[in-house]
Amino acid sequence: MGYGNEQRHRFQCHECNEPISFDLSAEGADITGAEFTDEETGANGKTSYQYLSPDFVANAEDARDPTYFGSMELMDRILKTPHAREALAKLPKGEMVKPDWFALANALPDWEKLFVCWRLERSGKYFLSCQNLGNFDKDAGTSSWLAAVRLGFKLFGPNERLLGESRRILKSNPVEAARLVIEHGSRWAPDFKEAQFRIFADFFKRWDAFSQVYLYVQNGIEMPGDPAATSVDFEHVRGFYSSAQEFFSKQIGLIVAINNIGSGRKFDALNSISLTKYFTTDNAKRCDSFKSNTEFASAVPEYDSGLRNAEAHGWLNVTPENQTLFYLQGGNGARIELRYVDYLRKSVLMFKQICQLMQLENILRMMALRDAYRLISFSADD
Repeated sequence: MGYGNEQRHRFQCHECNEPISFDLSAEGADITGAEFTDEETGANGKTSYQYLSPDFVANAEDARDPTYFGSMELMDRILKTPHAREALAKLPKGEMVKPDWFALANALPDWEKLFVCWRLERSGKYFLSCQNLGNFDKDAGTSSWLAAVRLGFKLFGPNERLLGESRRILKSNPVEAARLVIEHGSRWAPDFKEAQFRIFADFFKRWDAFSQVYLYVQNGIEMPGDPAATSVDFEHVRGFYSSAQEFFSKQIGLIVAINNIGSGRKFDALNSISLTKYFTTDNAKRCDSFKSNTEFASAVPEYDSGLRNAEAHGWLNVTPENQTLFYLQGGNGARIELRYVDYLRKSVLMFKQICQLMQLENILRMMALRDAYRLISFSADD
């Protein structure tokens, strides 16, 4: 049934579309909307099957076939990825593969520990926060934010193309890089931090839904030919994409600033407008300024301002069977449809992009710490 100690499934009756909830834990199963029965067949004389998994999606045509095992298809795809082959090759002979070797599939307990540290830090209980953080992630030091960066790294790994291009540009122009470091540390980081923890909290509130597509996003593999989430509850996940995309449209200002430096300009000067003006421009066009840089453009495969607008304005609706979402473009234009499972994938991919940009933020943070250390060392030598 999956890796989690507690699992939450939501699906609909095959006959009437009424919701059924199935919560599984060490204490047993709690069912709402249906009852246990010892009858082998239903009222129509037939047995109805429903494939359930919190860790991957099923092929829609096979989800009600009792002989279907979607896990085998998923593992076959994962084992063909380059990093899976590399990880397997490094395993000592005869050693068993651990469940989390390919991904942090059971991430919720890690977040729950970190969330305690963050709440304590926000309420000014720094000593207690550091104590808890030391028991959870000693390498994060005293920073819950750094622990969140590290958790995002465990979830998704690094974006080497983004980080490599950013390091190259920052190293090539230390003066503008220093100006950006100061701007980020003094103005952007405090604003970003609060939003980032809110997005982390919102994401993990919905982990039971997002975990179904997480492995596909993390490993960069395609879903089955006609994918369908086995647990469906749009009201549970509604609102995440618009909130995350709205923040990300600000966070990508980091890429814009570094691209400005790489283009021979000051970090806060685009081709024809200032960075301050850029933050007031149309959300849909925020990626245009760096689209000619393939390394940066590749870091933003998910950016759907139309979906963000529809969800934020309440235009996004769901069909009765809950597997298809739809909205009218601009509120009264063409009808746009997307599968529920694609909404999940887009949401997890957006969260991945936020986590990987936080890794870029951490590079700026480390540059600031390095410069501060040099300044202190220079003063001490005097």
